[in-house]
Amino acid sequence: MLDACAHLPFADVRPGDLVVYGPATGEHVCVVLARVERDGALVDLRLASHGRQGDPRPVLFSVERALHNPPATFLSFIS
Repeated sequence: MLDACAHLPFADVRPGDLVVYGPATGEHVCVVLARVERDGALVDLRLASHGRQGDPRPVLFSVERALHNPPATFLSFIS
């Protein structure tokens, strides 16, 4: 995914894009469900995370980021 998808800055992430957490090939991937905006500015992302029994579950990017090693890489299938 890291080689095949377009890399995005945080501000350009849209629903359907991916967030890969961790160095090298990554340790976890989430799907972006929605942008969280305040006064027209992107402040967070609503994600779907699947890594535990009972998942997938909704989680905020700001919360999930604290559980994984940096970096967080934003990817799009549409270049």
